[in-house]
Amino acid sequence: MCLPAARRYHDNRVFAGLANGQLAVFRRDDEGGTWLTLSHIIELAATSIVKVLPVSGGKLWCATQNLVKVINTITMEVEVSLSGN
Repeated sequence: MCLPAARRYHDNRVFAGLANGQLAVFRRDDEGGTWLTLSHIIELAATSIVKVLPVSGGKLWCATQNLVKVINTITMEVEVSLSGN
C-alpha cells in the first residue's frame, strides 16, 4: 500500500486517498480501539488522490488531477464520476 496523499475521518471510518489512486478505508478493531482494520480498497484512478472531501448524506468526494469521483460511504461504490477534460 502507498503512502496516503489525503485523509479524512467520516462516518466512523478513516478514508485515505493514496498516491497510487486507491482509496483505503479503515475502521476500528472490534473493541473500538486502534485503527488497524483495513475494510476496503477502492480503485479510483491511475494518479494520486489529492483531496478527500466528506459531504452530508453519506457521500465522499475524491479528487485526482482531472477527475472527481463521488463515493457512497455505506455501499463503498462509486456513484458519480466527473472528468475535467
